[in-house]
Amino acid sequence: MLSAAPSTRCARPSTPPRSERAGGRPSASPAPDVATTAHSRTSREHSLVSSMRLSRPPPVRLVAATRRLVQAVCDEVLADPDTGCQVAMAAHELLENLAKHASSGAMEFEVTLVRRDGQDYVRIRTRNRATPTQLSDLSATLRAVETSVDPYRTYVQFLHRSATRVDGSGLGLARIRAEADMKITHSICGDEVTLFAELPVESRRTA
Repeated sequence: MLSAAPSTRCARPSTPPRSERAGGRPSASPAPDVATTAHSRTSREHSLVSSMRLSRPPPVRLVAATRRLVQAVCDEVLADPDTGCQVAMAAHELLENLAKHASSGAMEFEVTLVRRDGQDYVRIRTRNRATPTQLSDLSATLRAVETSVDPYRTYVQFLHRSATRVDGSGLGLARIRAEADMKITHSICGDEVTLFAELPVESRRTA
């Protein structure tokens, strides 16, 4: 399971994810569209081994279930179980952000395992529309997270900030950088923001 781009504009204290609750059995709301694929193709830039994509955000109560699906696929294709936990946590945080904050319109969530210059990477990509206010807040948050030379310290700062600012605090993004050790980049074009979180990994095929 499991496709960085520079940030452009067209612009640990251990805490559990904010919605680490499986809740009841999903019933009323339709499940998000999910597609999983497995490929074997060689390319100097990318060799897509496997991927998972959502075309719309899941209801908040289904985020934890989707995280478990991400974890299960990671367990199949990654050599280190701890790496799968890191990716699943990052996927949880980004899915929760999409479920809560994505405005209407097209939305994408994709986790891919790619190979570049002899190294495998897990890449999480999200794309969604946002309001001008959301874009302004997100840009400031992402600049702080992306350029931080001490991700753990930045995470602690965001943790304190979240005590008075629950929505849009940026805590999830700071957590991904600090605890999942993933590189975060983004691009903004009009009212659409695309975010990448990437981590070098060892896949089972190369283990």
